[in-house]
Amino acid sequence: MGRQKRVVWVLMHYEILGLPDGIHVDSVESHVSSSLAKAEEYIRDMWVEAHSWWQLHPYEIDATPLEEINKVFYYSHRSTRLTAAPTKTVTRRVTETRGASPRALPDTTAEKKVMGPFAARVRPCHVLTV
Repeated sequence: MGRQKRVVWVLMHYEILGLPDGIHVDSVESHVSSSLAKAEEYIRDMWVEAHSWWQLHPYEIDATPLEEINKVFYYSHRSTRLTAAPTKTVTRRVTETRGASPRALPDTTAEKKVMGPFAARVRPCHVLTV
């Protein structure tokens, strides 16, 4: 008897961190959905910074490595579906915005204290790196 395929959609949030001389990409698994439609709804309901994007992967539960689903979907910080990760565009945006000053973007220290590690679970929210 064949087993029923169960697929979950794992949502990753990516953002550019650091100053122009030390920029790097950071990511966190932020949500798991039961369907593509629900995952896209979650993305639309969230608010994130312009120096970030979403990556969505479907995974079959208990699949062997040969059965894994080889698909990746990318979305902008404004929920627009993209054909690839916007790493270069976002890095350029961060470099132009921040320049040489760490204070070029708003300080989110106060928000981190208030929202703590649960920032990504608040809707709408400002996703923070904790």
